[in-house]
Amino acid sequence: MVKFKLIKDAVWDRINNNIADKISDPEFLKKNIIELNVKNWIITLDTYTSRDSVYTRIRTPYVNTSGFHFKIFRKGLMSNVMKLFGMQDIEIGDTDFDNDFIIQSDDTEKVKNMLSDRVLRELISEQPTIFIQVKNDEGWFNEAFPNGVDELYIEVKSVISNIDQLESLYNIFTKILDYLCSISSEYS
Repeated sequence: MVKFKLIKDAVWDRINNNIADKISDPEFLKKNIIELNVKNWIITLDTYTSRDSVYTRIRTPYVNTSGFHFKIFRKGLMSNVMKLFGMQDIEIGDTDFDNDFIIQSDDTEKVKNMLSDRVLRELISEQPTIFIQVKNDEGWFNEAFPNGVDELYIEVKSVISNIDQLESLYNIFTKILDYLCSISSEYS
């Protein structure tokens, strides 16, 4: 099986070489998109602005033969209200993580298995704001990906100007992508 983690260090070196000297400039990622072609993936690191907020994101399309989808995001006032009206929130058995995050998925066992990785939970918890999801290829704006190709998508609210925080975000991304590849027969 092809394991994404086997190549993640080489990819991080490429990201680090592209931004290490420039990341202290908050305008750098606002003006630049880093796109890396690695094996079958195109990994994109960039920022975007929505409603007067700037977000840093890492994303890649991949063939999702398992059909597994999920969302993970920090709890807030609105999510607590939505839980009262029946919004899904899967608990994984880690009290701190369950108290801090909303977890939604079409496969409870797979998301619990993915989040059984203590290091992954710690990395996610270190991010002050984070939104993680597998975006489905369906919907109004699906012309970007062919049928069966979904997108692993991670965003944080802010332009990351700290190389350690960016590396942590990248490690979250690669751990999740590695898990997605491990459950997909496409990558056997």
